[in-house]
Amino acid sequence: MKRNENETESSWREEIRAGLTGEIGYVGNLCLTFFLYLCLAALSLSPIPIVGKNSPIQYAAYRNDYLRGALQTLGLNRSSDLQLIVGALVVMGLLMLSYLWSIYIFRNRQDKGLFSLLWVTLAISVVLVLIPPLLSKDVFSNIYYGRIKVVYGANPYTVSPQRFFGDPIMAFTSTYWKNTTIVYAPLYTVFSMGLSRLAGQGITAEIYAHKGAMAFFHLANTLLIWRLLGKFFPERQRLGTMLYAWNPLVLIEAVGGAHNDIMMAFFALLSLVLVFYDHPYMGVAFLTLSAMVKYVTVFLLFSLIFYLVSSRALWKDRLRILLISLLIIVAIVVGLFAPFWEGLATLKSNFENFKLKTPHSVGFAMSYILKQFFHHVLRVPTEIAEVRAVDISKVLLLLVFLGLVIYFSKKIREKEDLIDNWTWILIAFILTSSYAFPWYMLWVFPFLCLRPWDTKTKVILFLGTIFAFEGCDFNP
Repeated sequence: MKRNENETESSWREEIRAGLTGEIGYVGNLCLTFFLYLCLAALSLSPIPIVGKNSPIQYAAYRNDYLRGALQTLGLNRSSDLQLIVGALVVMGLLMLSYLWSIYIFRNRQDKGLFSLLWVTLAISVVLVLIPPLLSKDVFSNIYYGRIKVVYGANPYTVSPQRFFGDPIMAFTSTYWKNTTIVYAPLYTVFSMGLSRLAGQGITAEIYAHKGAMAFFHLANTLLIWRLLGKFFPERQRLGTMLYAWNPLVLIEAVGGAHNDIMMAFFALLSLVLVFYDHPYMGVAFLTLSAMVKYVTVFLLFSLIFYLVSSRALWKDRLRILLISLLIIVAIVVGLFAPFWEGLATLKSNFENFKLKTPHSVGFAMSYILKQFFHHVLRVPTEIAEVRAVDISKVLLLLVFLGLVIYFSKKIREKEDLIDNWTWILIAFILTSSYAFPWYMLWVFPFLCLRPWDTKTKVILFLGTIFAFEGCDFNP
């Protein structure tokens, strides 16, 4: 009797598995996913800029009779802030469930190839490109910095957007960035200038250009992951590529929000591919280009050079690799900074950026605890206690981070170890920083999805995605 019950239960589970992973289940999963992204698109068109940040795209939608009627039917023209936030959280939660379903399908099937992955990614990306910027206004300041150079002929490293108050993009730019010069490295500045020239004077065209560019980098990263896994780790090629390409955080923040972190990740990922294909100096060059988008990957550059040097037995070979690598780095950095360099004033905003604090960062929590200790236990005045707490927490966390970089780098034995090494270094940076934003996980996911599907990968992937969504900006 018991045996029959076990067989019945096993048969029932097999039927559920077959239903969820079969072709009908696969198509159902895709339909659900597309429907949820369309729901997110509809929420972004609300006149209240909670999900979709205020832009000319909303204005155009409400000038279109068909779209205006559809939005009125859905009630989005009269939704409150709370309703929009709840709606967005529900949609994102369901997207996570559909993502888990996708993982379950790809864990049980091996017949879905690159074409299936790409067309789904492309279709979702088209939807996200055409709607207003999602959950962040950063794209407007990025557009502004390109316009400062292209339209006004000024240096965005020494002149802030506030100088050109009459520019129409000013109305959409975040308050903080209006009086802050660019904090990104020069490769992204040159790139944003190119997009500005390509798009012309129209704000909507600029938005589409920046979002379209980030969609391109997302698709390029998908191809690089597919290529790398297929060549060196074929047993996890399909699952690993899907984990990255269909991750809802990556799609929403990188494509929907047009964050340039995805561009930084592209050059870092390309560097890793080149190293795996035994082109180490090209790897150094492209990782330097990555750091010239955002400076974060300079720590990966240290790790890569450490590996290349330590992999040689003879000191003359080590010295040769070190010198050639340094020459490559210096040539690229000097060449890209040359058009903008005006002394240390060029890096002023980067130094100021170190003072940033965000409530969902480890550095913020640590400085808060130290502040309470100094004030209530040691009786230090509040203002002095806060300054000392911030300074001490930054120094301690910096020392911890640098120690972890050295520790992880010393554990590299083979080039395959770089995947783990870069993953942990980027996670360590996020955890030891006093400022952390949801899209920072875009640094981690391309390398995390190259790892085996083990407990560490699962925990980081799901906690990272959920935590990042929790930190999304739902302020108008």
